[in-house]
Amino acid sequence: MGYRSTWWVEDPEGHAQGATVSTPRAVWAAALALLVLHAALAWVGRAPGILTGQDDVRYLVLARSLSEGTYRDLLWPGAPLHHMYPPGYPALLALWRAIGGESFDWLITLQVLLSTSALALLFDAMRRQVAPIVALATLALCAINPSALTQAGAVTSEPALMCAVALCIWASCALAPGARRDTLLLLAAVAATLMRSAGMVVPLALIGVHLQARRWRAAAVAAVVGLPVLGALLWWTLTDPAPVVGSSYAADLVLTHAPNEGVLANLIERFRINFLFYMVRAVPSLLATPTIEGTILDNLVVTGVLVLTLVSGLYAAYSRLPMLAWILVGTLGLLLAWSWQVTRYVTPVVPLLIASVLLGGWRLGQRVAPRAGMAVVLLLMLPLAVEGGTRTAQQVASVRACSRAQPLPDLQCIADDQRTFIEASRYVRDSLPSAARVLSAKSATMFYYSGRVTVPYQRYQNLGGLELRDSSLAQGAEYLTISNLQTSERSKLIRVLMEDCRYLGIVKEFSRRTLLLRWSTTPLPDTASACPNLERYILDPELLEEFRELQVFKPKQR
Repeated sequence: MGYRSTWWVEDPEGHAQGATVSTPRAVWAAALALLVLHAALAWVGRAPGILTGQDDVRYLVLARSLSEGTYRDLLWPGAPLHHMYPPGYPALLALWRAIGGESFDWLITLQVLLSTSALALLFDAMRRQVAPIVALATLALCAINPSALTQAGAVTSEPALMCAVALCIWASCALAPGARRDTLLLLAAVAATLMRSAGMVVPLALIGVHLQARRWRAAAVAAVVGLPVLGALLWWTLTDPAPVVGSSYAADLVLTHAPNEGVLANLIERFRINFLFYMVRAVPSLLATPTIEGTILDNLVVTGVLVLTLVSGLYAAYSRLPMLAWILVGTLGLLLAWSWQVTRYVTPVVPLLIASVLLGGWRLGQRVAPRAGMAVVLLLMLPLAVEGGTRTAQQVASVRACSRAQPLPDLQCIADDQRTFIEASRYVRDSLPSAARVLSAKSATMFYYSGRVTVPYQRYQNLGGLELRDSSLAQGAEYLTISNLQTSERSKLIRVLMEDCRYLGIVKEFSRRTLLLRWSTTPLPDTASACPNLERYILDPELLEEFRELQVFKPKQR
C-alpha cells in the first residue's frame, strides 16, 4: 500500500485527516525501541543523588509531612502550613515511599516511569490524530532531549505534571465520547493542577476544549468540578503567611512589580521581556537547537523558524489535537505574564513544543507539495536530533560511572561547591550539638544531610549584619553557613557579614567559598574572628570579577 494512503490523507482543502488504516508494525517497533531508549538514558544519566537545588528536598520533606498527617516544612522551626507547592506530587512521593522506601534509585524509578508513560501517551495521541511518521519523529526527539532526561533523572515534579497533561491529550482523542472519557479527562486535569501550580491551565484548557466542540454539559461539569479546585489552589497560594520573593509564588505574583507603574504597563513590559527570554534563549536551549558562537544570526534564524512552525503547529493542533493546543497556549501565556524568567518552567511542555514545531513544519510543507511535509519534518528534526543526542551523550558520560549506592552523592561526581557544602552538612551532623540550628541559604539541603532544624536566610536577606545576627539567634540558630551556591550569598550575604565580621567566629573552613560560622554577642579579636576567611572568600580569583562591582568592605570598628 502506498505511503500517503497508509499514513496520511488530505481533504480537498488541503487539511490533514487522521490515519485511515492501522499503523505499520515497523512504527510500533521503532516507538517501543525509543521508549526503552528514553528510560535507559534517564536511568544511566540520573543525577548522582540529592544535591543542592532544594526543591527535591522540600518535596521529600512534604511527603514525610503528609505521612504524619500534616503539610508543613518540617525542616524549619515553627513552620506554618506549606503554601507554595500543591500537595499532589508530595502525595505521590509519600505513596511511593510507603511502597519501597526513600532510596534515591527507588525515587528515580518513579520519575522514569512517569516520563516514559508521558511520551508513550503523546505518541499514541499523535499517531491517531496526525500521522505515525510525525508522531515517531516527535517521540525520537523527546526520547533523547537532554532537558526531558534531566528531569526524568532527578526528584522533580515535571514528569508527574507532564504525565497528567499527556493523559489529558490522549484521552481527549483516543477514547470514544461519553461519560468514561469525560471522567478520565476531569481526573487528569485535576491531577495536573495538584502536581504543580502551572498545571492550573489544564482545567481551563479542558473547559475550552469542551466549549470548542459544543459539549455544553461536559463543559459545565468540568467547570463545576475544576474551577473550585483551581480557586482553592489560588486561595491557598495567595494566603501564604510568610511570603518571600523567590521562594513563594504569592510573593512572586504580588510583590514583584515595577514601582510607579500601572498594572497594565507592568504586564506589557513583562510580556516583552519574557517573550524575548523564552523564544530567543530558553525554548531554543531546551529543544537543543545548534548554536554558532560569536554571532546572533543563529538566534534570529532559530527564533524565526520556531515562531513560524509553532504558530502553524498550534493552528493545526487546534482541530487535530485541541487539548494540546489549549494547554500549550495557556502555559506559554502564564509564563509570559509571570514575574520571573526561569528556563525550568518550560520543561513540562517541551514534548508539546516539539510536537507543535514538527506538526507545523509538516503542515507548511504539505501546503507546498504533497510529499514536502516529510522533507520539512526531517529538515527540522535532524539538527535537533544531532545536537540533542550530542548533549545527552555528554550528560550521560559525565555521570555514568557515579556510584548511587550510598546515602551521600558520589562526591567525585559533583561540583566542588556542592561537594564542600554537603561535607559541611555532614560536619554539622557529626560535630555540632544535637540541638544546634543553622542559618543557611541552602537550608533544605543542610537539613537533609545534617538532620538539624534549619533557618532559611531568604527570610532575612534584607537585614543588616547585627540585625541578621539577632534574628538568627532569636530563632535559635547560633550557627550559619556561607557558600557559593545561591546568588544572594554572593551579592548580599557576604556584604552583610563583612560589615560586622568581628561578631563572627570561624568554626570550620571547608573551602575558600564554603564556611561554617558562629555568631558572637561581643566583638572577637582579629585572631579569632572570621574576617580573614570572609576576605579570602571575596578575593577568590573566580569570584573577583563579580565583586569588582561591589564596594570594598571593611570591618566596622566597635
